[in-house]
Amino acid sequence: MNCATDISQYHYDVGFQDGCMAYKEEYTERAKQKREQRIKEREKALYFLKQKSLGVFVLIFTAISIWLLDGDTTIGAVMIPLGIALIFSKNPIMYGKYYWEMEDEST
Repeated sequence: MNCATDISQYHYDVGFQDGCMAYKEEYTERAKQKREQRIKEREKALYFLKQKSLGVFVLIFTAISIWLLDGDTTIGAVMIPLGIALIFSKNPIMYGKYYWEMEDEST
């Protein structure tokens, strides 16, 4: 083997190693981004599950309150629309960590 062949083999090996390292770094970065996205999706799902549960609780609380107050439905004027909005809304209504993160992202 001559010197030119050794140098070109060396450059090939270095380039191959650099390419492998770049691929590994890119792969780990993509994996990190996917993990972060899955965490955000779980936080969003948990937030809306809590919101819907609170809406159901508000409606149950309203029904029990009306029953305890002998049919006085004054409380229902506010609580029934609130419960329905909590259950069926696609937007965050309750205050919480997810709500404030959404506010920060939108501004």
